[in-house]
Amino acid sequence: MVKILDVARKARVSKATVSRFINNKGFISIELQNRIKEAINELDYRPNLIARSLKIRKTYSIGIIYPDIEDPFFSRIIKKIEDTAYENNYSVILCNTEYDSLKEKIYFDVLKRKMVDGYIIFTTINDVDYLASVLKNENVVFLDRSPKLEKEVFIKLNNIKSIKLAVEYLINLGHKRIGIIMGPMKITTGIERFKGYKMSLLENNIEFDKKL
Repeated sequence: MVKILDVARKARVSKATVSRFINNKGFISIELQNRIKEAINELDYRPNLIARSLKIRKTYSIGIIYPDIEDPFFSRIIKKIEDTAYENNYSVILCNTEYDSLKEKIYFDVLKRKMVDGYIIFTTINDVDYLASVLKNENVVFLDRSPKLEKEVFIKLNNIKSIKLAVEYLINLGHKRIGIIMGPMKITTGIERFKGYKMSLLENNIEFDKKL
């Protein structure tokens, strides 16, 4: 197995110079860069990413936890995240929970052991204490649904307003019997959509029908 020291000897530079070149740190003359590149290509050197990650405490990876890969809403967002990560030399690890909170907890453990640099999460877990504990000191962005953690970073749609607008649009077309498909009521997204739905009915003097 080719080591960084072999590259340094081949390029006639120090091991530290090769390390700086690989990690893109500090000034290295064009001449030395070319010699190092040639040595890497000739020796077919592949950096040990695990060892590198342990040394710099960075894996250039992001864990994405989401509930349903077949849902276009999630898949389109994930594609944009992956594109942006790729442009910035990051890789992503995708974890599809299928709305299973136990599976989500298992994925938290997997991603922690892989030492990802950050998490992007569409969570289905309502246990705030658990999330606060498992994500302590981690870089986390919650999308679409909030567990309401202290100092959380959260990006979401305005579910209440969007559903109200949808219901009011149908009412303006003359419809009175309006049902709703809103997703699981155990997560904030479903709760907020249902709230917006009932608010719109109430504001337009339409009685809520449980049968719809």
